[in-house]
Formats: sequence, structure tokens, C-alpha cells
Amino acid sequence: MKTKYDTPIQRDILIAYAITFLTIIGGTVWWAWIHLEINPNSKQPTTSQVQILANRNLQPKTSPSVLSPVNPVKVNNVPLAKGTTSANTQVVETVKSTISINTQTEKIQPKTNSIINRIEPQVYWLQLDGQNIRLAPQKITVEEGISPKSALIKAFNHLLNATQNVNLSTTIPAGTKLLSLEVNDSKINVNLSKEFAEGGGSTSMIYRVAQIIYTASSINPNAKIYLLVEGKLLDENYPLGGEGLVLREPITRQQLVEDFSIS
Repeated sequence: MKTKYDTPIQRDILIAYAITFLTIIGGTVWWAWIHLEINPNSKQPTTSQVQILANRNLQPKTSPSVLSPVNPVKVNNVPLAKGTTSANTQVVETVKSTISINTQTEKIQPKTNSIINRIEPQVYWLQLDGQNIRLAPQKITVEEGISPKSALIKAFNHLLNATQNVNLSTTIPAGTKLLSLEVNDSKINVNLSKEFAEGGGSTSMIYRVAQIIYTASSINPNAKIYLLVEGKLLDENYPLGGEGLVLREPITRQQLVEDFSIS
């Protein structure tokens, strides 16, 4: 038994309705979905909102104000490479170079100038100039580095023992010896034997004293000389010779000039 739906025409119509219905339903669903995507009231973020959120996500989650301080790194003294050109290295090298130069300068300081500090003692003789008597100095050669005391001893030995000549003479009695000599800063003690006080008049006494005083002070012209005979100081208590020449001790070159007009 056949129904009314069994005819080919009826089936085709039914299929067409079904397709049309599905098309309408599908279009409606698609339209609704598109409408939701472009709805301005939608909660989905726009392009600008997405960019803002992206930028926020790139920021550190921890606020800079609450970041823990970074502990300073302690740098130990590390030997620097030989070829380094850093400013600090140059400063250090400059300081080292300066210290080295200063040290070398201290080490190579020249010794005391032997020419400036060379000791040149002189022996004083007497020379006749018409009717006047003058003191005539004669240099004595001594070794470099010799002490003032040794230099003066050599000068006195020459004065007391040298042979006189026509131009130079002395009033120091023959046989006079240097018993002792003490040199202490600007003070010099000259101790002579008893022959020094023998014979002669006042002029002879004055000039023999002058010969001793000028020879003793030849290294230091401002030296103070203490003149002794056999260990006794020649002063008002112990005058020199028979004429009784009184000396003011200590004796200096200036004092002799003032007291006895020595030239």
C-alpha cells in the first residue's frame, strides 16, 4: 500500500524545505556570533586594550620601590695585566714610579762635597815689611778626609820644626814642642812646652802668641783659643815670660788685633 509521500515530486519538495530550514538556522547562528564579536558593549578587550594589557604584562611584577637593595660587590686586589691601559692602573703605576724615583734619589744622593768641606790648615810666619812685621800664611797640604785635629797637629809640627828662610821668620823659641791639642767645636786648647815662655822682649812675645793663635784658628777663623804652657793657662794669674805679657783667655784673632795691633 503506497502513501502520499511516496511520489518523487513530494520527496523533492520535502528535501528542499529541509535544506532551506537548515540554511536559515545556520545563517542565524553565524549572524549572532558575528554580532557578539563586534558589539561595543562586549566585555572582550579592544585592540587598544589588548596593547595596554600587553604592556602591563611586560612590566615587572615587583614594584621598584620595594626592590631589595643590591649589596655592593667587594673587589679584592687582583693583579692587573701587564698591558692594561685603565686610568686606575696608570695612576697606580705613576705612584709606584714616583715612590721608586724618590727612593732612588735618596740612595744616589751625592756624598758631602770634599772640595767645599776640604780642610786647608795654614801656618803663620812672620815677614818684615820695612819697619813693620806682618803675619804671612802658608798653606799646608793634608789628606782628604783628615780630621780637624789631625790637620792642625800637622800644621803645628811644620811651624815648630820647619827650617826658616830669608823671607819668612819666627819668634817662637827653638825646641818648643806641641804637648797636646784639643779641638771641640769652636774651642781649641793648645798646650806647649816650657820653651815657648823663654827669652825675648814684649814684641817677640806678642808675635809668637800671634803665630800660635792664627795657626790654631786657620781652619775656623772665629775659633776661641786657650793657650797653655806645660798645662797652665796663660792669663793674668800666669803671665807669659819675663816681661809678664798678660793674655785674656780665650784668645781670638779679633782680640789680638784690638789689644796688640797685630796686622
